[in-house]
Amino acid sequence: MGENIVMTIDSALIKDSLSILGLATSKSETTRPLSQLIELVTIDGVLYGFTSTGLHRIKKKIAETDEDMDCLVNFDMFSNVIKTCEGMVELKPTDKSLGVKSSTMKCKLPLYSIQSGEGMPHPDDATGAEIDFSNIADVIPAYKSCIKHNIVQNSVLDNIYFGESGIMTTDNMNLVLLDRTYFDEPLLLPIGTVEVLNKIGKGKCTIEQKGKEKRIVVTNDDFTYSGAVIVKDMSEFEYKVFVGVINTELSDTVTIKRAELVNAINASQMFITFPTLIFSEKGVFLKIESMNFIYKISSEACANFTYSVSPELLKRILFIKDEDLTIEYGNDSDGSATMLKIVGDNGITELISVEEDNI
Repeated sequence: MGENIVMTIDSALIKDSLSILGLATSKSETTRPLSQLIELVTIDGVLYGFTSTGLHRIKKKIAETDEDMDCLVNFDMFSNVIKTCEGMVELKPTDKSLGVKSSTMKCKLPLYSIQSGEGMPHPDDATGAEIDFSNIADVIPAYKSCIKHNIVQNSVLDNIYFGESGIMTTDNMNLVLLDRTYFDEPLLLPIGTVEVLNKIGKGKCTIEQKGKEKRIVVTNDDFTYSGAVIVKDMSEFEYKVFVGVINTELSDTVTIKRAELVNAINASQMFITFPTLIFSEKGVFLKIESMNFIYKISSEACANFTYSVSPELLKRILFIKDEDLTIEYGNDSDGSATMLKIVGDNGITELISVEEDNI
């Protein structure tokens, strides 16, 4: 590498780029070393950053430049140094180090050589139709909750299924379905990939199949993201069965104010004992019998049912942000009363497993 190369870039541009490129890096010592590095390389007069964990790959435009560069440096070291810089930054690569100089500091960062013939992947740009992924944000907390409580860890249910009836996740007891479709074919994606898609927002999208590997690629004006698609376990996700379950009609319906449910949950948390959720002709209540605690959520008369439910499960209802929450409860067609169903205005449906309390 030439000794006379000095590239001058606004530190704000580098910081902005690193915030995106960091989505495809890893701090774990058990991952391959390449996932802790960033490649800085000039292509056709533009400095790009490339990062990859294997699962995630990102190509990000940093700045236009007349200087050539191609080097591998530790991502965290480079990012931490750039965070201290304001204004313009000089980057000076040599055969063994990358010099970084600003108005207040300067240092040299060691460079890494490509080992075993494995270089940083450079994803090809997507060429398909534009898709807006930003509206996935509403359901990510609910999806994470299902995955967190999956009984069998690292199973197929740790992923999110994009199907013809909408996007779904489940822990085999609770279900979340977002009534939106994004792709022409069913896909099973890791939660990390869905989170990155949400951060990307809009972009052209292509589904790539290279041998046994399948990837989703999204490109906008500034960067390209390539994320792994789960292939081998996809058939084990019983999507159609789960869709049938979430479409179950329950015998009774009531509408409550979300704000009142929030107040009831917060008040009940003063006590360790699990509350009961009561539906009655006098309204909807949260009650802890042993503590003589009762909170009126609604005065709307409804069919009598009482459920034993943990505060954590109650909070699942709050994943739907509607001011008025429509709750289906009671018996299903088989006479069972083990579910609460919440249907949101924005296309989210939740099915929460609860236990009927016969007190």
